[in-house]
Amino acid sequence: MAKNVLPKWATTVTPFSKYLAMTLFILFPFVGFYFGLLVGVNHPSTPIPDNKLFSSPTETPRAGIVNGGRDAFHPMDFTVHNMWEGPVGSGWRFVYAGGTPKEPGSVDITPVNGTIWMFNGSVGRNLEKFPAPSGTSPLTITAVSGTVLQLRTDTGATLTFDLQTNQYK
Repeated sequence: MAKNVLPKWATTVTPFSKYLAMTLFILFPFVGFYFGLLVGVNHPSTPIPDNKLFSSPTETPRAGIVNGGRDAFHPMDFTVHNMWEGPVGSGWRFVYAGGTPKEPGSVDITPVNGTIWMFNGSVGRNLEKFPAPSGTSPLTITAVSGTVLQLRTDTGATLTFDLQTNQYK
């Protein structure tokens, strides 16, 4: 059986082949890093700048109660029942109603304590947490009157939350 043998010119180490190998060994990581930067700028995981969150400056979001927002929080930290978004003063607020586990981050994610989370301004900025009075079960927004949220607990009790004073009543 004939053994395939490479020609001598392809296997001989010369000063030129040494310098070529050394140059490629040094340049490839830099070239790869540069192309990675170019690709990363257009990657979907790249954060969107605040000035491009809305597609049009004339676009006005709709105010109201939304049965959604469940993907805004990890279930081990907060279980969303529903949300409200709308104007308060000169700003726009996103308010999430639901419940938090007794021990955030614990394995038992059964919501126990009623809580409201609120964004003031851009989504993901100025996040604030407002736990309901002790012993309150998870909350659901049922109505809005001006800047006052009407809330119902899972046990049927009712509460209100004033969006201007950020206090339960």
